[in-house]
Amino acid sequence: MTDNTVTNPSTTKQAEASRQANPQSFVTMGTAVVLCLFTSLITLMIVAYGPAIAQKQGIALPGAGHLTGSKIVYLDFEKVLSAGLESAMNAGSGVDDMKIQADKFQGEIKRAITGYTDSGYTVINAKALIQGASDDDITADVIKQVTGRK
Repeated sequence: MTDNTVTNPSTTKQAEASRQANPQSFVTMGTAVVLCLFTSLITLMIVAYGPAIAQKQGIALPGAGHLTGSKIVYLDFEKVLSAGLESAMNAGSGVDDMKIQADKFQGEIKRAITGYTDSGYTVINAKALIQGASDDDITADVIKQVTGRK
C-alpha cells in the first residue's frame, strides 16, 4: 500500500503563519490599561467641569441640579394637605363650600410652589427624599402661605 497523499510545503507554511500571532495587529495589555485610564480621566473631567462650563455658556443640563446653581428643596405634601383639611373642617361649611375651598386651596398650593420654582428652586416631594437638610424643608412656609397660619 502506498500513501497517495502529498503535502504541499507552501500550504503548511501558510497554516503555521496564520496560527502565529502578529504582534502589530493586537493591542497589548499595557496599551489597554493606558486607554482605560485616559478614558476614566476624561470622563471625570467632564463630570467635574462640564456643568460649570455649560452654565457659563448658558446651557442648562438636565439632572445637573445643584452643580448648575439650582437649589433643591423638599415639601411634605401630606402635612400641607392635612393643614388644609383641618382649616376647612374648622370653617364648618357645607359640601358646596368645601368644593370651592378645595379648589381655592389647590390654587394656593400651586401658586406657592410656582413661587419657588420661578425663583430657581427645584421642589421635590419629601416622600421621594431619602434624607435632606432641615434648612431645605419648605413645608412650614408653604402651610403658612396657604392657610395663613404656621
